Amino acid sequence: MAALITLLVYLVVLGLVLWLVFYLVDHLPLASPFPQLIRTLAVVIVVVIAIMLLLDLVGAVSVGVPRLGSGLGSGLGSGLGSGLGSGLGSGLR
Repeated sequence: MAALITLLVYLVVLGLVLWLVFYLVDHLPLASPFPQLIRTLAVVIVVVIAIMLLLDLVGAVSVGVPRLGSGLGSGLGSGLGSGLGSGLGSGLR
């Protein structure tokens, strides 16, 4: 159930980003071919991300997007702080 809620949040965020791109393209003065190109690229990128999220949900592929089946925030900071500060102050003593 948590995976579906996470997927829903990701899709809502993708929709908001797509809406923002469309809004900015409509309100910025750009030359003729660029607005259509930007809209097309934005839709293609959002569709690819949505497909990858759906494939990740069913376990068919995992290519860097967070695992949707593992719950919210699990492993979010795993290993990040283990070696970051170990050598920073060693030369200052």
